[in-house]
Amino acid sequence: MEKNLNPTIAAIDLGSNGIRLSIAQSTPTKTLHYQIIHQSRKPIRLGTDAFSTGLISQSSLDQIITALQQFRSELDQHHVQNYRAIATSAARNCSNISQLTTAANTQAQIKLEVITPHEEATLLHQAIQSHHQINPNQPTLILDMGGGSIELILTQQQNKITIQSLPLGPVRLLQTLTQENNSTTLNQLLQPATQQLQNWLNENTQPDQSPISTTAYAVGGNIEALADSRNQLIPNQSSSPHEFDLRELQEILSILNRFTTEERMAKSHWHRDRADIIEIAAEILLMIMQQTNLEKLRIPRLSIRDGILTQLFHRS
Repeated sequence: MEKNLNPTIAAIDLGSNGIRLSIAQSTPTKTLHYQIIHQSRKPIRLGTDAFSTGLISQSSLDQIITALQQFRSELDQHHVQNYRAIATSAARNCSNISQLTTAANTQAQIKLEVITPHEEATLLHQAIQSHHQINPNQPTLILDMGGGSIELILTQQQNKITIQSLPLGPVRLLQTLTQENNSTTLNQLLQPATQQLQNWLNENTQPDQSPISTTAYAVGGNIEALADSRNQLIPNQSSSPHEFDLRELQEILSILNRFTTEERMAKSHWHRDRADIIEIAAEILLMIMQQTNLEKLRIPRLSIRDGILTQLFHRS
């Protein structure tokens, strides 16, 4: 049987703030591995359950299975030959996650894997390495902001990779801040992770290494939304859509602080599930940039799904 030279592949990502599907056509050329031909997103916030009760509610389970059934239909419509479906931080936080993986398999014919923070970071590293060719002789920091956690990936000489996972996803923090009778502030929630981040940096960087010279990539829907908001919030900016600097972030944050969720939705055309966490996301990002002495971030517009597609491409 002749092998299909251009197979159709797909990636499904069940995160804390939504479920996403990317379908791609393999294009085995020197410059492009695959081309996205279809994408879908369902704004189902599993993090609400995960970071409050630690259990997936029946309502959330039903919504997720309905979304996965639709994704199954889209996979079939595009004749997808190979796919991978993964779940990350929120799923790891749910003690009854096996109920979801079983229902996904039996009711939607989707094999759903709950992956570790290390594999999550590895997939993202593969995506950026594939698209940007990370210099093995230059320290490179990759920041992945999900709804439930942040993965920090530091590559150094000989492609040595160290990974730190911080429980700082904006959905997780929003859930904590809005709990009844909770008087904790965002700064108080960030403080332990700040020290954890500093300890990790001290253990994995040389004393004479200048973090400012380190190449840094930042990925995640909230980071891209913050970068894209420059046009609406601070007009007349000439910045590249693929770069974001500390000064811009500080200016955007000062504006977001004055807006209600509804005003953010109107000003920047965000859906509510973005507008209610975007300020928290900005505060987290600012803390990390300050702690790592980074003044600029590269925005590669990639995700963990690109890591899965890269992986599937090389297997096909």
